Amino acid sequence: LALQMFAYRVKKYIGAYSAAMDGLDMVVFTGGIGENDTLTRERILENLTFLGIELDHEENRKLRGREGVIPRRTREHACWWYLQTKNRSLPMKPTGW
Repeated sequence: LALQMFAYRVKKYIGAYSAAMDGLDMVVFTGGIGENDTLTRERILENLTFLGIELDHEENRKLRGREGVIPRRTREHACWWYLQTKNRSLPMKPTGW
């Protein structure tokens, strides 16, 4: 249940930001979900075809543990991307919070 709720919340943020930015070009996953969790990526991206996201389940499963892009099928479709991050190499900066 917790993972379903997490995916639902991420999906709500994708929808909200898409509305605020007048659409989207891509969705980027990083970290543990981006690198290893094909099921959570599927839960997040399913039923977002109205935003131009069409999940290719086979390509999603192929990306486990490696960087990659699932290209858009047509000009109207968004793509999604998994990007590996190396948190240790990122400089720590104060955020002002």
